[in-house]
Amino acid sequence: MNKQMKKKPSAGSRIIASLKEVVDWVEGNDVAVRVSSVEVPVIDVKATRQGLG
Repeated sequence: MNKQMKKKPSAGSRIIASLKEVVDWVEGNDVAVRVSSVEVPVIDVKATRQGLG
């Protein structure tokens, strides 16, 4: 009995598929994607450096 192994998609083909999903999403097409957003606080770098010496 010969079992065929499913070939794992290459990294390149997965990247291309992902980019096609991005284009579809940007164009407003219905695509199952997860969108995450992160709020980054504004930090006064100069004051932090001065405080640390």
